[in-house]
Amino acid sequence: AGGPAAAPASEEEAGDAEEERKAKLMEKAMALKANYERKQKLRARYEDYVKGHDAEKNFGTDYNKWDMWCPEDEEDDMINSITPNSAAFRAMEKDIDERHNRMVEARQVAERMRVKGNEAFKGKQYSEALSLYQQGLASERTNMTLHANAAQAALKLNCFVQAIEHTDKALSIADFMHNDLRLPLCSKIYQRRATAYQATQQFGRAVKDLEAALEIEPNNKDLQQQLRKTRQAQEEQRKQRAVAKVMSGKEGASNAGGLDIEKLRQVEQLGRELVALAELGASIPAAEDIGHQKGPSLPIRPQKDVPLVPASESTAKRAATACTVLGGLLQDDDLCCVYLRESGGLKAAALVVCSGRSTSTEPDDRVAVAACVSLLNTACLNDGNLVLLPLMGVLAPVVRLLGSKYAPHAAAAARLLCTLCTNGDVRRCVSKELSSDVALSSLLAMLASCSQPGLQLTALTVLSNCMVDAPVKESMRRALTEGSAPGCDGDVSVGARDVSFGGSGVGTDASAVLVSLMRSTYEPLVERTLNLCGNMCGDASLRGTLVRAPGLLPSIVHACVRVCGATGSSTGDILSTQLAAANALYNLAIDPSAQAALLEQGLATKLLPSMLAANAMLSARTTGVLARCCKHASWQAQLDVEALSCNLMAVLSRCLEHSSTEAAADLEAGAHCGELDCSCAIALDATVRALALMTQNEAGVGARCVQDLLSLNAPALLLSVVKQLLPASTDMPSSLQPLRNLAVTKPTRESILGNTTLCIGHFSRNADVLPLLHKLDAVKPLIGVAYDGKGSAASKNAAIALARMAKHPGMMERLRALHGIEIIYQYVKP
Repeated sequence: AGGPAAAPASEEEAGDAEEERKAKLMEKAMALKANYERKQKLRARYEDYVKGHDAEKNFGTDYNKWDMWCPEDEEDDMINSITPNSAAFRAMEKDIDERHNRMVEARQVAERMRVKGNEAFKGKQYSEALSLYQQGLASERTNMTLHANAAQAALKLNCFVQAIEHTDKALSIADFMHNDLRLPLCSKIYQRRATAYQATQQFGRAVKDLEAALEIEPNNKDLQQQLRKTRQAQEEQRKQRAVAKVMSGKEGASNAGGLDIEKLRQVEQLGRELVALAELGASIPAAEDIGHQKGPSLPIRPQKDVPLVPASESTAKRAATACTVLGGLLQDDDLCCVYLRESGGLKAAALVVCSGRSTSTEPDDRVAVAACVSLLNTACLNDGNLVLLPLMGVLAPVVRLLGSKYAPHAAAAARLLCTLCTNGDVRRCVSKELSSDVALSSLLAMLASCSQPGLQLTALTVLSNCMVDAPVKESMRRALTEGSAPGCDGDVSVGARDVSFGGSGVGTDASAVLVSLMRSTYEPLVERTLNLCGNMCGDASLRGTLVRAPGLLPSIVHACVRVCGATGSSTGDILSTQLAAANALYNLAIDPSAQAALLEQGLATKLLPSMLAANAMLSARTTGVLARCCKHASWQAQLDVEALSCNLMAVLSRCLEHSSTEAAADLEAGAHCGELDCSCAIALDATVRALALMTQNEAGVGARCVQDLLSLNAPALLLSVVKQLLPASTDMPSSLQPLRNLAVTKPTRESILGNTTLCIGHFSRNADVLPLLHKLDAVKPLIGVAYDGKGSAASKNAAIALARMAKHPGMMERLRALHGIEIIYQYVKP
């Protein structure tokens, strides 16, 4: 009975299934058609692209032979005639499915190879990664990401030509397929091709690529640094070629650059004296065997020169004399520095330093080594020479010379190391050598016994520059912890001065050496020592070690306050020393142990007068030190609370009175607007932080601080800070909001507002203070902070303060009128 009725239903279901099948098949057909049309358009654009670009602009790759697409016969024009009801539709169904599957599979294979290649790359299997990327490209040749990744893998394998080819293709795809060479990925592609160009000595092309990458990412510091180094290498290459061309003696060679050929001949002749001492024969090849870029080959010139050094002297003495003359020729003449390198003189001088003659008993040998070190220092005026010395193996023997018994060795070595530290990459190499206990002990011994302040400054500069690197920090930590550093190769007898602290000789004890330098009467030496301590504070473990070092913390405080008069004013070198000491103390005071030491030893109290120093930055830094001391639990017992409160209010008033009149007066005294803004922001931040810490306890000292600050009109001043740091208001002209015009960073502004509102919240806990806050209309600016902060600490603190103020009837009405109740409920639970 149900048969006839079921039959139509079955037919209807079959019809629906057929329609669904046709729809899915048509979807695949349309995807193939769209892919076909896309390829046709790209093919047309590519043909136009090839016609419009010459060989050089086409990245040097013959793309006419690069089969970027599948053969044309793979796409059939019959695709255009496919319709769901056409007679050929069912016949082509299998073909459509196969073509669509191939298209999807190709994309999936490319993606799988990319993922696998990335995994191999992360595992440093660069050859495997490159192979996987290339397999992916075999499936999808227009995949720009795969080309970029393949280029990076090729760079790791030193396959620079292959890397250039992949980056060429990637940039071509970005240009004529995406029509955009400013895609984010293009920046990396340009940088990778520039790296390959650098490795193949094509610095001009590398510079262009890096400039193009910086147009996409102008704030990329890695790109900026790489561009700077590439331009230096390009300039060095230009100088090498110019010198080689003129000195080749070939017919037709011109001196278009105006080179002093006679001077260059003298450099070459004197370099042969160094070659003789290094026992390398008549010439030294260019430095390709030590990893440096090979310059143009220079011919060996006939030795018909007039002797520049006496022939009767020993080889070592002749070499020393040659170094002295060469030093004069190289001074302020970069091309002579280049030619010394290219003619072999630089390598010869380096070999003399490394030869072991520094320990010779022959005086001439010791003099020759010192002269060669000094020559290397002069030659490092050229950046190409400077970066080459570590590759020549010079650093280790030069560092050993710091502990030499022969004073000129140590002096020359310190000067050379100071010059080498001007380059970041070379400085890290110096730090590695200097991190040994023996090397650091030698440097400290020089500082302890040297009678030449200039040489002490040089040694301190080396140590200060290298102190940013972890190996030297660790070595200094050991020296400070263990007291006397390990002995060096010999006594450093640079001068006769016997540095002592507390009446006894200090040898190479690290902390005693630093303390003695801080007590020097030569202000630049004291300032440089304090800067060194400031650099050391960047490491947490070293910071704690400095605090525990005997006599160090009192010496820094003494340097900060020793010459302050009644108003804390000071000038000249002494002011620079005070600022360096204040900065060192500020960095040290991050550590709780430093806070405790400053308080327990009475050193923090000595800093109170410096809060009122005439110099804004000195005032700001000392205020910051005391603010950090207020974080320690014992500050109430160790500091004069009343004096601290008065000074903080004085600093706060000064910041608020930072008007155009006061700024002009400071400018006449030699300050810059930027310095004024920075110091005012630092002082303001430190002041409100200290006030918030002082008033955080409701009872005891906290309550006493609140009463003292009330007598000093603190609430009104704090509300002025809030009003002036809020966004421009309609009821207060810009001239009355000087703080808003300061160059205050967003984090600093939020910190100031956060601590200011926190302090106002502490005041609002006292019911006796609420009438005063109502009179000052504290509600309105705090509502502004709460709404402007958008969940910041300042907005939360403002809401808490408003909740406490709501206990006062007048301020409750004010809150309702300004819709402040809602903001309170966002942050404060009922």
